[in-house]
Amino acid sequence: MSTVVTSAPSAWEYFLRAQHWGTGSHGRAGRKEFWSFFAFGIPALLLFSLPFFAFFLQSVVLAMFDHRGLSYLGVGALLDPMGALVALYFTPGLVKLLIRRSHDLGVPGVFAGLVLLPYAGRFILLLAGLLPSQSGGNAYGAHPSEERATTVL
Repeated sequence: MSTVVTSAPSAWEYFLRAQHWGTGSHGRAGRKEFWSFFAFGIPALLLFSLPFFAFFLQSVVLAMFDHRGLSYLGVGALLDPMGALVALYFTPGLVKLLIRRSHDLGVPGVFAGLVLLPYAGRFILLLAGLLPSQSGGNAYGAHPSEERATTVL
């Protein structure tokens, strides 16, 4: 019997794993996977939503100074929802990641809902990314670094 250790996934692979629609919320997610999601997710969100937000803002400003009022919102009013659609695309991956990160800390996934609390949610989200993983296995599975090691007969 021998143990084969595969190489650690790259940050991009962690991001794709968290964002994959078929990935469930079972198991554990380490800090590297948590921060990889934000390292690629936030720039993507900004890249796809800021140009549309600029069009929307331009339309609102033009409407404020136009004699027709807010009826002149133009094409920007139609494009701003693109930012919301991009955010909705990342939401399932974030929810699953937060549940798996809660499991890694040794608490039930329900605690991931605490990030929805006003003001405190941001602090809880930061803590979820900074607290170290629970060492060894727990009720939710093996330590994320131990999952890479497989035993071959």
